[in-house]
Amino acid sequence: MKAFRLLMVFAVLLLAAPVARAAEPEAPKAAPGPMEKVIPEVQFDNIALGDVIQYLQDVAPGFKAVVVRESGVPEEYPRIKMKLKNVTVAQIWQLLQLSYPDMQLQQVEAPGPDIVWHVRIQATGNQAAIVDPSAVKVYRLTAIIERLTAKSGKNDAETEKRSLNQILSLAKAALAQTASRNNVGAVLQVHEETGTLIFKGNSEERAALESVLEALNPPTAAESATVLEVRRQLAVAERTRDKAMDSAKAEIEQAYDKVNRLQQELIEMRDMTRKQQAMTNQQALEAEKLKIRLEERDRDAQLRLRAGHPGSGESPSEPKK
Repeated sequence: MKAFRLLMVFAVLLLAAPVARAAEPEAPKAAPGPMEKVIPEVQFDNIALGDVIQYLQDVAPGFKAVVVRESGVPEEYPRIKMKLKNVTVAQIWQLLQLSYPDMQLQQVEAPGPDIVWHVRIQATGNQAAIVDPSAVKVYRLTAIIERLTAKSGKNDAETEKRSLNQILSLAKAALAQTASRNNVGAVLQVHEETGTLIFKGNSEERAALESVLEALNPPTAAESATVLEVRRQLAVAERTRDKAMDSAKAEIEQAYDKVNRLQQELIEMRDMTRKQQAMTNQQALEAEKLKIRLEERDRDAQLRLRAGHPGSGESPSEPKK
């Protein structure tokens, strides 16, 4: 009887032993997203949009943006002026959209917590004047005048003056086409004594003037070779950059895939842990019930022994007369 009791107690202890596992820590509070990042103070004073985006990426690493400009939009446009305190990235982004109606913002779906924006700046025709309304630059025309004078076969003051007027006339004709698009007129002034041209206008008009001067003074063979070499080096650099960007993009996609797999594995492990815990609790409950039944049976057996009835189910014998 004693051996049977010890065997049953040992069985109860085996069933009641909980499965050892580490207690799960409390889930930390979710960190705010990049758009909810609060910036104590913002002060943009005529800052390029690219620099503003870079700043937002530095203070909110999950924030990303790609800027696309339509044809005719200067690289410098828009220039941002803003001074605020205790604002979120989302509020700054909304203010930019309200301040510049020609700037379209669209969020791009991306895996993970990062926020990616597509920024498209539409051409309106007057953005060049807004960015660079009154730039002044001086151009030396000596080489062009000498080239035109040599072609005429004469080398006197009258010929040089006529060449200078031809340059001025061609420049004005090119600038007239630019002014008709943006309603901004450039200012040209020739200084005959030094053979220089003084220009005042925006970046689009300056580009038109420089294209005229470049056409009138094409590079020499040596200069052309240098330009070709520079272009070749630029092409090599662009190919290297494109390869690096493709490689970085592939690495980012692989990282996203790995993160997604790890997140799925974590979900499966948590589900398995919950099932295992439920099974352990059920086993502990059954073991407790078995223990109670064994204790009741043990008490019944002891009561029978004390009453002089060791056998279960036997009726007591009648006393001898």
